[in-house]
Amino acid sequence: MGSGSVTLELGGKSTRVIADEYPLDKAAARILLGKGVNAGQTCIAPDYVLISRHRQQAFVEAWTKAVSQRYPTLADNPDVTWIVNERHFNRIQALIEDARAKGAQVLQINPAQETIPAGKRIIPMTVITEVSDDMRVMQEEIFGPILPIRAVDSMPEALAYVKDRPRPLALYYFDEDRARAEQVMTETISGGACVNDTVVHLANFNMPFGGSGDSGAGAYHGFWGFSEFSHKKSVQFQSRWFSPGEWSPSPIPPRPTTTWNGQWDSSAANQRGSRPIFSVHSRGSAHPHGSGVPFFSLTAGAAGQLQLRPAAGCNRAAAGFHAAVLPGCSRRFRFPGRTRRS
Repeated sequence: MGSGSVTLELGGKSTRVIADEYPLDKAAARILLGKGVNAGQTCIAPDYVLISRHRQQAFVEAWTKAVSQRYPTLADNPDVTWIVNERHFNRIQALIEDARAKGAQVLQINPAQETIPAGKRIIPMTVITEVSDDMRVMQEEIFGPILPIRAVDSMPEALAYVKDRPRPLALYYFDEDRARAEQVMTETISGGACVNDTVVHLANFNMPFGGSGDSGAGAYHGFWGFSEFSHKKSVQFQSRWFSPGEWSPSPIPPRPTTTWNGQWDSSAANQRGSRPIFSVHSRGSAHPHGSGVPFFSLTAGAAGQLQLRPAAGCNRAAAGFHAAVLPGCSRRFRFPGRTRRS
């Protein structure tokens, strides 16, 4: 049975990192774009935030303001998405209660202070601070309107946190310093990434979209989707003038009990001309061309370039055969049978 390629877009905990100088009001509005779509129930929804400890409270305030402006009411607001089903509704509630029970601070943003009627699967946008890695919200993909915020003491600590965890489907980095952003993109691995925004890279069909590691395998969208789901059939039309089968006097590949010697002429290496500086010949009577037959020599040309050519005394069949079975020999000598370099 043959094996085929598999394309999987999975998900994971898509990370947001906010650099110290980035405006928090702008960060909150752009993160809300990704977290608010379908109440966070998308594969690339921003999952949690990494931010410097001294900016955490200011970001919570900016986030609360942005959410309140976008969703001033909840219960009868057609712009508020319900949780997909009862099972998932209960799971998200359990994530919140698990974090609260383990010491986290939980803030649910309900601007009109409404009571959500029973039966309506609406969960207010929930901010969780003072989180720890033993909480479920920091272990599982949330897939809902919960925003954990993890405070760090430095940006290197934030990046180390990202690198130590499974590769996210999306990495969101907020920083107006282009050089720093380029460095973060270079040092981290994720399915995709977006600098200074969230989820919009999914709509760019000029780029492939997919996961890496735990977040998936393969990529699609645009040309990459056509390529990913198409079979690449290899077809070669051979030249009418050349085939290894016509040039070789022995079966391909031969397996003689032959060793090969390379002879280096150090004095010739310092001269330009036709004198060989490295030659290859066979040794051993089992070789089809006999013992001691020269095959190739490496010569320093008049302009200083290295030239690989059949050695004098190497007949046309032998030269053609060895040119065919020794691909790339102008860069590195690789020979059939046992090999000894000298």
